[in-house]
Amino acid sequence: MFSNRLLVAAFSISLILPSLVQASPSGQFESHRCQYNQLIQMSCDIKHEYTGRMDNMQTTIRWSDGPVTRLSRVVGSAQNTPFTDAYGGLWSQESVTLNGDSTNVIYTNVDNGNQITIFYRNRRSSEF
Repeated sequence: MFSNRLLVAAFSISLILPSLVQASPSGQFESHRCQYNQLIQMSCDIKHEYTGRMDNMQTTIRWSDGPVTRLSRVVGSAQNTPFTDAYGGLWSQESVTLNGDSTNVIYTNVDNGNQITIFYRNRRSSEF
């Protein structure tokens, strides 16, 4: 009887734990266009992950020229709390929709004004 309870508990945990970590819709990196400080656009791969609610979100940007940028929010922070990078820099986030055709997410470093822009196309637009 004890082993049945243990088996049920282990099975329940295996169902619950994966639901606590959410990711990009595909669960993989997704290809987009990115731009740093309004310079040349380049291809990048984006992955969004969060634990529980969106407040605990991490965005990983793999730039086509090699670097990887990770921006994350402190667990339990408010939705408008800036993201933090690996060096302790704080980044605000803003979403901008252009002509109903695309939505850009702009991260701005609150100390030095550096910007990372991710260009997302709406589903009805198929080409970049």
